[in-house]
Amino acid sequence: MKDLIIFFVIVCLELYHLYRLNKEYKYIFKLNISLFVFISIVDIITFGSHLIGALSYDYLILIIISILLVKVKKYTNEMIHSYFFISIVGFVLLLPIVYLLYFMIFTNPLTTSDMFAIYQSNINESLEFLSQFIPFYSFIPIFLLVFVLIKMNKKYLNSIFAKKLDIQLMLPLLLSIGIIYYIAGHTKTTSLYTLPLFSYKEYTTQLKLFKKTQSKVTEKNFEATKKEKGELTVVVIGESLNRYHMSLYGYKRDTTPHLKKMKNNLVVYTNTYSNDVETMGVLSYALTQTNQLNNIKYFNAISLANMYKKAGYKTIWLTNQQLYGKWDNLVAVMAHSVDKLISFNNNMGELTFDAKYYDGKILEYLNTELKNKTSKNKVIFIHLMGSHGAYKLRYPKEYEKYKVTLIDAIKDKVHINKTKVHIINAYDNSIYYNDYVVSSIIKKLQNINEPVSMIYFSDHSEDLTYYKGHGRTNFTYELTQIPLFFYFSQEYKEKYPTKHNNIVKHKDKLYCNDMVYDTMIGISNIITDKYNPTFDLSSNKFKLLPKDAYTMHRLKKYSVKENPYYKEMGNE
Repeated sequence: MKDLIIFFVIVCLELYHLYRLNKEYKYIFKLNISLFVFISIVDIITFGSHLIGALSYDYLILIIISILLVKVKKYTNEMIHSYFFISIVGFVLLLPIVYLLYFMIFTNPLTTSDMFAIYQSNINESLEFLSQFIPFYSFIPIFLLVFVLIKMNKKYLNSIFAKKLDIQLMLPLLLSIGIIYYIAGHTKTTSLYTLPLFSYKEYTTQLKLFKKTQSKVTEKNFEATKKEKGELTVVVIGESLNRYHMSLYGYKRDTTPHLKKMKNNLVVYTNTYSNDVETMGVLSYALTQTNQLNNIKYFNAISLANMYKKAGYKTIWLTNQQLYGKWDNLVAVMAHSVDKLISFNNNMGELTFDAKYYDGKILEYLNTELKNKTSKNKVIFIHLMGSHGAYKLRYPKEYEKYKVTLIDAIKDKVHINKTKVHIINAYDNSIYYNDYVVSSIIKKLQNINEPVSMIYFSDHSEDLTYYKGHGRTNFTYELTQIPLFFYFSQEYKEKYPTKHNNIVKHKDKLYCNDMVYDTMIGISNIITDKYNPTFDLSSNKFKLLPKDAYTMHRLKKYSVKENPYYKEMGNE
């Protein structure tokens, strides 16, 4: 109530400004009021109940800008002032327009988790996302903004003839700034302008903590040993793969012919789901000690890569996903912690719409690494681009199998927007190519006469029914429907028959990919105190009860009636 009263006083001061100002200043504050109203509306859409604090931030920014405009008006010529006006007002409006466009396209406000996803992405991913999910007409408001700014600037320049700044104007302005500063300091809220800053601060803080934890892996803060030698482990991480678009899982289009032929040599899991719907969120759990049931924060957790290093493995990371700086995101931290990192998609800052780097290129590097003999055990992480949007950029021309109609492949999906058929075609083509890449990896492993284990899982799925891509803002349970399967050599099966039998026994059990860390430790027979057998598919102690099944990092229960995929698998 106190904040509301103070805010009312501020509005009265603004009205007083308008009353006191002479004719030549009125345009500035009419502009100020207009901007204030527009930004406030966007703030309400985004932050809702935190209106007072959020509007206070906005009002503070607008008052400061008003002072700058008046000051510059006094001491600069017309051309400089024109550029200054367009730059300042354009900057003030840019973020609200971005928030508004996001809301219009995705019908949800931009959140902190969305900001995290932006910070974790690179330029190419962002551009590809824009090209696929945001229609061209969405940018019309930006073009209109440029036009309006030019028109406003002309009118504004015609109104500036001031010779001095009235002290009666400055005193209320300064008083307003003081009052707003007080509210901002005593209100737990964010605003359009502070959300990116606060989110970035939180993101970098967590990343630094994760980096610090991983840097301690060489210290004796935990134990990990492995007595067996001559073993190979491969962890293949897919991208944005919806298992219901794989013929391996019954899709009517034959999108995975090679994997289907190999099915008898694989252990295909039928009831798996992802712990989140964005790559970094998923991998911060899947590839670390953290999961949704153990209450360990990912930035304080041991990574799977460093667990293998501690156990004496030679660690290798092959990736077709762009890595920028060594500490830019969680995956970069883990990738740079291994003994050998090979990232062949290194055109940082360049556009890759020509799609030079298909996942098949990774097979060349894998060949080399498989031929390099070592006395140590070896683990190879392979991070694919898979079916990351834009889908049409993920496969070479010769894998464009689906071009025209969907025939009856999706006739049971009544909600599918038939105007998006070309996008579903592109998505299915990306899976068709992914089938070639993953099956080729398995074929290479089949030629190795030693204990070999391989897991393939996708980070998250895609929503091809309502065409929402993926993201926390537009959560659907389809976004969690991922494939997961294993390959084991005959040598592995003979060496670890109990582990293999448990893997087979659990193939229809409910399983979340945030348990990959414990599962791979179990499969590799690593002895460590940073392991829980109840999360390990190779252990007879594995257990995930429906009441404990969560996704979105415990924000959503998985075993609910609203989840058709849970019912479908007969888990009730």
